[in-house]
Amino acid sequence: MESSQNHDPSVAASMEEHMEPLPLQEPTLMGQLTERTHALVEQVRQHPYQALLVAVGVGYVLGGGLFSRLTMNVLRTGVRMGALPLVQRKLLGALTSSALPPSV
Repeated sequence: MESSQNHDPSVAASMEEHMEPLPLQEPTLMGQLTERTHALVEQVRQHPYQALLVAVGVGYVLGGGLFSRLTMNVLRTGVRMGALPLVQRKLLGALTSSALPPSV
């Protein structure tokens, strides 16, 4: 039985060339991975609520919630709540400056 796949020798040679240094880099890569894993575990131990909120946020985005109606409503409400005090201050500032007599 003959294989229906054609193998390009240049691709195979390129793959072999790139895979040769991998065993030499393995201890360095494993050391970096171990360090980062320990740093992440320590971060979660020091700030468990922050880690939980990050996990919920990532799950929400990966679950497709970023462009949902709920997200749009939350953003709209947040903008309104944030913009309302700003507009009130600007209006009050304009009213009080127009109500004061001109200084000579």
